[in-house]
Amino acid sequence: KEHDDPLYEEEVVEIFLSPGPDRRHYVELEFSPRNVVFDAWVHNPTGDRASMDVDVAWHAVGLHSAARVSGTLENRHDRDIGWIVEVALPWSALGRSGPPAPGARWPMNLYRIERGEVEEFSSWSPLGVAPPDFHRPDRFGEIEFLD
Repeated sequence: KEHDDPLYEEEVVEIFLSPGPDRRHYVELEFSPRNVVFDAWVHNPTGDRASMDVDVAWHAVGLHSAARVSGTLENRHDRDIGWIVEVALPWSALGRSGPPAPGARWPMNLYRIERGEVEEFSSWSPLGVAPPDFHRPDRFGEIEFLD
């Protein structure tokens, strides 16, 4: 219920984004249906959890988000439709003065964790490991910036 609570233990949507081609350093942004935010800067020099350092003191200054729930929170006995989160992240929060040049490619992955009777772990770019490990920058997809 508080900023930087361990949302990854709950119902959550996550964005992992590297502001440049270096997959060893990326932001981790998480959003709950209550619009609680977890934001951290991750240093992952070997691409696995063994050497990973998560800087929870880092905050995405200027980040705005909004969540809309079609259903009821904390009542698993009724049937909910779902929830949506919208996010606006300024370039400055990523240490950039503006957008990247057209053609630039940044590593990124999107994740969804659904908790309940059956847990579901989804990712935009397939992880290829079980159990799921979202901190696998070698498995991130890439976004390409256009003009």
